Amino acid sequence: MSTIIMRVDLDCDRCYKKIRKVLCKLQDRENIKMISYDEKSNTVTVSGSFDAEEVADRLCSDAGKVITDVQVAGGNPGAKVAPKQHGKEGNVHGPGPPAHGE
Repeated sequence: MSTIIMRVDLDCDRCYKKIRKVLCKLQDRENIKMISYDEKSNTVTVSGSFDAEEVADRLCSDAGKVITDVQVAGGNPGAKVAPKQHGKEGNVHGPGPPAHGE
């Protein structure tokens, strides 16, 4: 049995609806048995007989920035999957022009 624990801002209506929509779609395709929402700790726990790494990657891809942290438990306890960042990251064009006097 594989388990994925995600940190999501469940107080945000948009975030809650987004993660619920993504999980409902995946539940039909993957073998997800249980989805648990914990509003107090802002975590969503997903359990079932599935490839945890593959499903975690898919969740990060489909839900985007809604998921702030993902932990995979079960087959590989303590493993973390970094949420994939879409769009511009940091300063794309380099450090910028030098300051006067340098």
